[in-house]
Amino acid sequence: HCSAAASLDIICRGQQDVLHIHEVPSMHWGRRRPAFCWDATSTRFANNGIVSCQLHDTAVPLTFAPDAQGVLHHIDDVANGLACKCMCAACGSRLIAKCGSERVHHFAHESGNECAYGVETALHLAAKELLLRTAQFTLPAMTITETAVDSQGKKHDAKRELSSRTIAFDSVESEVRLGRVVPDIVAVSSGQTYLIEIAVTHFVASEPEKLSRLAKMQCATIEID
Repeated sequence: HCSAAASLDIICRGQQDVLHIHEVPSMHWGRRRPAFCWDATSTRFANNGIVSCQLHDTAVPLTFAPDAQGVLHHIDDVANGLACKCMCAACGSRLIAKCGSERVHHFAHESGNECAYGVETALHLAAKELLLRTAQFTLPAMTITETAVDSQGKKHDAKRELSSRTIAFDSVESEVRLGRVVPDIVAVSSGQTYLIEIAVTHFVASEPEKLSRLAKMQCATIEID
């Protein structure tokens, strides 16, 4: 449980879409349900743009880990110590659950040598497992302000309110190859295909070749971190 101020960048790519975040409130993380909202300005918004939501924060604890059977556990669902027989999703080392009263509950490597990719891999697996299990995704509310200049040089402003909505998927699959792209999740809702990328430290925007391939596919693509 923690409260933290965070900065959020949203980039819509494909048809020259760019959203610029100008205000992000503090966030409260209670167990597993982060809640946040923001305001944004935009030059143009398209349904088939590639949306990248990047949350910048530090000191993220290791709160998810698989057991020997590959079942993923949250730190609050296991007993303190080694009883859950959990292991690091990245390096496979044995983890100890630390559920004390002074610090945020978290897993730690029993050896004391923390894995550089343990948190990233565990969060990636947890997000995919949640989408596969619930078969739905909630898009947050957003305010978009658009500014255009006419042939006379006069500026025109318009505001568009996008309400939060939950998309229920008819099908959800993980790691499906679509040509030269393998999205983390491919979901379909009412005939609309959604490509979902789970990002922790590696974002689509940092991979120009992958970004170009996704843009050419003209599918609604969402990146979650």
